[in-house]
Amino acid sequence: MQACGKAAMIAGLSLWHLRALRKSETIVTNHRALGEWFGASEKVIRQGLHALEKVNLIVIERPVGRSQIITLIPARPEKDPSPA
Repeated sequence: MQACGKAAMIAGLSLWHLRALRKSETIVTNHRALGEWFGASEKVIRQGLHALEKVNLIVIERPVGRSQIITLIPARPEKDPSPA
């Protein structure tokens, strides 16, 4: 479980960095490119992206024969349970 958390952190930070560079919530890339840019293996990136997708932080479109399209989902603020 801990390794998957580290993988998610690496993948998440790489996506956040690319988001800032490209000024877009949607990133077209592949595991190899993300891994090369950030010094991680394709396996680590794949595990991290899967973990982020599982908790609904990203959406991944996987067109056949093309790079994947990753969309970052903005965080929703938690509602304050105490009455105002």
